[in-house]
Amino acid sequence: MTHSSPLAIPEAVTRANDELIAARHTIARAIVMGAGGLEIAARLRAVTDRWLRALWGQALSEELRTAASLHATGGYGRDELAFHSDIDVLIALNDEAWLEREELSLAVERLMAWSRAPRLRLSHAVRTPAQTPEALAEDPRTAIALIDLRPLAGPASRAADRHTAIEHLRGDDEGASFVEQLFEGHRQRVARHGQTVYLLEPDVKNGEGGMRDLNCIGWAARCRWQIDARTQTRDDVGWTEEQRLRYIDRLDAILGVRNALHLIHGRKTDRLTFSDQELLVRLDELRLQSPQHLETVDPHAIAEHYRPTDDQDRQRLNPQVESLMRAYYWQARAVSVTCERMLRRWSASSPPGPARQLSSFEMMGDVIQLPDHHHDILSADEVFEALSLASTHDALLDPRLESAMEAAVGTWPLGDESSPARSHRLRALLTSPTTSSRTSQRLLDLGILTRTVPEFDPLVCHVQHDVYHVYTTDVHSLKCLELGRELLNGAPGAAGRWPFFRYVASSIHDAEVFLLACLFHDIGKNRGGDHSRKGAVLMEAIGPRLGLEAAQVDLLAMLVREHLTLSLTSRRRDLSDPHVVDEIAERLGDVATLNLLTALTFCDMSTVAPDVMNDWNATLLMELYRRLREALEQGDERHRADPRGLRRIRQRLERRIQDLSDCPMEDIDLDTFLNDLPQEHLLHAEPDALARQLAAYTRARRNDVETRIQGVAVELAPLPERGITEIIVSTVDTPGTLARIAGALSSAGVNIMAADIVSTASGRTLDIFHIAHFNPAALPVSEPRAVDDPRRLEKITSRIIDVLEERLDVDELLQQRFDERRLTPRPIPQVPTEVRVVEHASELFTVIEVRAPDRLGLLYQITRALWEAGVETRVSRIDSLGSQAIDNFYVEEAHGGKLSAKRSAEVVAAIEDALSRLPEN
Repeated sequence: MTHSSPLAIPEAVTRANDELIAARHTIARAIVMGAGGLEIAARLRAVTDRWLRALWGQALSEELRTAASLHATGGYGRDELAFHSDIDVLIALNDEAWLEREELSLAVERLMAWSRAPRLRLSHAVRTPAQTPEALAEDPRTAIALIDLRPLAGPASRAADRHTAIEHLRGDDEGASFVEQLFEGHRQRVARHGQTVYLLEPDVKNGEGGMRDLNCIGWAARCRWQIDARTQTRDDVGWTEEQRLRYIDRLDAILGVRNALHLIHGRKTDRLTFSDQELLVRLDELRLQSPQHLETVDPHAIAEHYRPTDDQDRQRLNPQVESLMRAYYWQARAVSVTCERMLRRWSASSPPGPARQLSSFEMMGDVIQLPDHHHDILSADEVFEALSLASTHDALLDPRLESAMEAAVGTWPLGDESSPARSHRLRALLTSPTTSSRTSQRLLDLGILTRTVPEFDPLVCHVQHDVYHVYTTDVHSLKCLELGRELLNGAPGAAGRWPFFRYVASSIHDAEVFLLACLFHDIGKNRGGDHSRKGAVLMEAIGPRLGLEAAQVDLLAMLVREHLTLSLTSRRRDLSDPHVVDEIAERLGDVATLNLLTALTFCDMSTVAPDVMNDWNATLLMELYRRLREALEQGDERHRADPRGLRRIRQRLERRIQDLSDCPMEDIDLDTFLNDLPQEHLLHAEPDALARQLAAYTRARRNDVETRIQGVAVELAPLPERGITEIIVSTVDTPGTLARIAGALSSAGVNIMAADIVSTASGRTLDIFHIAHFNPAALPVSEPRAVDDPRRLEKITSRIIDVLEERLDVDELLQQRFDERRLTPRPIPQVPTEVRVVEHASELFTVIEVRAPDRLGLLYQITRALWEAGVETRVSRIDSLGSQAIDNFYVEEAHGGKLSAKRSAEVVAAIEDALSRLPEN
C-alpha cells in the first residue's frame, strides 16, 4: 500500500480509530453499570482485535503482509484485558532479512503512530523464528509471553513458537522446575506487597491473592499439565471442576475491580485506595437506587461526579466499605491459598530419601503427606494428628493432605454441637507452648477454628476502614496469640525493646487463659456496639465448650471485657490521679490478674499495626502498671501523709543538682521550689523530671531578678528511650498560656503528646509538654521519635519565648505553615468530630474528650476555645488512632471546681464551633 506521506493517516484508519473510541465509550458505560470483568475483557478483545487488524492492513505493504503476522500477548493474549491495560503485540517475521529493510521500520512506525489517536498504550516486539531460542534462553518472561500468544493477522502461524516455549519451560522435568519458579515468585510477591500500605490499599494485580496469582495457576497448568485452567480440568492433579469454576469467578471479580479502577483514574492503576473503595461503594448504591440517572453520566467522569467528598457521606459509607473490603480480602485469601497449594503440588520439590512413617502419615523431607493407599475421609483424630505432627516437626502439609483435611472438617457440626473431644484437642493446640505459628494459621485456614468456635467467623477478613487497624481482625488475633506464646516461652525478641513485659509474662499463673484471651479478645467485633462487653458474654459459652473450668471462664471473660482498659487509661487519663488508679485496681483485684491484663495489652497493642507499641506507649503502660501494682500491694496505705516524703524528694533532688549545668549552685533554692509547688505534684513526679522542672523554675526566677519583670524560661530534654522530648516552660500564670505554647509548637512542626500545667503558690506555672516527631497521615503511622536536633530545639525555644512575649502571633505562624504545605495530603478514611464530657473520669476536674481528624493547629484551637470559654486546663492527654486525634482535657472553672452541666454544655459547644472553622490539612 502507498501513502502520500509515510505517516499520513488514511481514512480507513481514522474510521477504525473513531469506531474504537465509540465502542470503548459503550464498554466504559457497561463498566459503570457493573458488567462482569470477563464480559468486559471479551468485549475489549473483540473491538481491539478489529481495530488492530484494520491498522495492520493499512500500515503494511502487500509484500510485507505475506511475510509478517501479528499476535496478541500478555493479558491481551489471555483474554484478560482491562480497560487501560497495555496492549502487547508480537510482530513475527518469517525471514530475518526483513529486519534490515526500511519498509519494516516504516510499517512499525505507522502502526505505533496511528495507534496513539485512541490514547491507548500499544507495546510491540519484533522477532524472527531464529531469534526465539535465543530470547527464551535470555529471559524466562519471553517464554511466558509466548504461552499467551494469540494470532491476530497475517499468514504466518506462530503455534510452533508457542509449542517451543512450552517445551522450553517443561525442560527435562515436565515443567516442575518452572512451577517451582512461579511458586518462588508468589512468595516474593507476598513478602514485597505485605507492607501496610498494600494491606490497607491492596494492589489487585501484584498483591497477595491478586491477578498475578491467578495467572501463575494458569501458566503452571498450561506448562505442567498442558491444560487451559479456564476451560479444562484434570482431577488426578487436583484441578477439579469445582476449582475451575472458582478460578473463573475469582478472575471475573478481580478483572471487574481492575476495570473500575482504570476507568476511575483514566489510566492503568491497580492500587485500591481508600478513596476508590468509597467510590466503588457509592457506585453500587447508585446502581440500585438510580440506574437510569447513572446511564446518563459520562462514564469517564464518574470520579468527578460521584466520589464522596462530604464528611458525613463518607462516614455513612464506612460500613459498606468495610463489607466491600471484607469480601475482597476473603477472595484474595482464597486465591492465595489455592495458588500456594496448586503450585506446591505441581512443583518439583521431591525431598531426598525414603518416606518416614509417622502413625497414619508419612514424612518426606519437611512435608507430611497421606500414604498413597489412603482414600477414606479423614477422621477428626487423623486431622488433629496431622496438625500435631506438623507442629512438632514444624513441617509443611502436603497440598493433597490439606485438601483432604479441609473436606473432612467441612462435615463437622458447628459450635456447641461439636464433640467435646474435638473442642479439647483444639484448645490443646491453641494453648500449647510448642504450637508453631503455622499451625495456628492452619486452624483458621482449614476451618477448624470456625467450625468449633463459629463465633470467630465474623472476624475472618473483617476490615476496619481506618489507617490504624492495619490487619484484618482475624490476622491481628492470630498475631496476638503468637506473640503471647513467645512471651510465655521467654523468646528474646518477643518483648522488643521492652524486656519489662517479658518479666511480667513470666509471672502469669494461667497460661491457657492468657493465650485464649490473646486469641479471643476482639471476638465481639463486627457485631455492633461495645465489642469488649459483647466478647465477654461470648466467652461464657465458648469457655465451657473448650473445656475450661468455671473459674477460668470467669477470668477469661474478665480479660476480654477489660482488654482495652490499660491501653486507653495509660494514654488518655491522668495517671497521677489516685481515683483513676484505685478504680481499676478494685476491678482487677490482685497482682496476678494485673500481670495477665498487662501482658495481654502489650500483645494487643504490638500486633494491631506496626509501631503502635512504641517507646512512648510502652512508657505509659509501664507507668500505669507500676501505679496499679503499688495500689494492689499497699492499698490505702500509700494515700496516708508521709512526713518523710518531701525529705526524700529533697535528698533525691540534691543528688541531681550537679547535673543542672545551666543553673549555678548559688541560684538554686530548693526550699523555695519545694514550698512553691503543690505537694501532690512533688510526691507523684519522677525525680529526674522534678530536677528538670527545678532547672526551668530556677532560670525563670533568675530572669526575674535580671530583668525586673517576670520572665520566661524554657528547658528542653530529649528522652529518646521514651520516644519524646520534654519541654518545660516556666512563666507567669496568665490566661491563654497553654494555647499559645501549643500553637507555637504546632507551627514548629512537632506533635504534642501530652501537656501538664502545674500552678505554683507564687503565681507561676510550669507548663510541661511532651513532644515528638511523626507523621500521623503516613501509612503506616510512623513511630514517634524524640526531637533532638540542636538547631531545631533552639528554634523551638526561641519561638515559644517570642510567642509568650508577644513578638510573634500564633495565628500568623500557623497560617504561614499551612500555606507552605506544597503537597495535597493523600485521601484517607474520614473520621468524625465528636466532643463530649467523660463522666466520672476525675473527682477533681471535668474531663472533656475531643475526637477529630488530626490536623495542623488542632490542639491550639481546642485550648484557645477552652481559654476563651473561661475555664482552666490542668492536664491534657493527647492520643491518636492513625489519623484520628483523641485528646482529653482536665479542666476546672477559673476560680476552681468542676464545671456544672450547663457550663459543660457551653464549653463543648465552643470547642465544636472552633473546630468547625479549622481548615482541613
